[in-house]
Amino acid sequence: MVLTLFFAILCIESCFDLRSQTIIWGLLCPFYGLIFVSPHALWSLLLMALLYIAGSLFNTLYETMIGNGDLDIIYLVALVTDFYHFNLWLTIACALALIPAMVYRTRIPFVPFLTISFAVIQCL
Repeated sequence: MVLTLFFAILCIESCFDLRSQTIIWGLLCPFYGLIFVSPHALWSLLLMALLYIAGSLFNTLYETMIGNGDLDIIYLVALVTDFYHFNLWLTIACALALIPAMVYRTRIPFVPFLTISFAVIQCL
């Protein structure tokens, strides 16, 4: 149920990312409650939180190519998947985005690729 709702939110976020390269952060807020029911050990949650904060700070300071909304979604998926599926999900998303990124050579919306990859992982 939670994963279905999360996928629906990802679809909505993909539409906004395609149109304006932004996401509606408020739609993701309820999913941050997953921190309290995540199957990961406490140290893993702390490590993910530290990596998220470091990534956000680095992204803000140096204006890298990945957006903060992408980092939010990556962090939330890390909360609901195991290590193997998370790595597979991110690898598929990056592979899907590689060709458009090379063709357009500009910022491309990444959330749609994360969404498609999430659907693929859920079917496995």
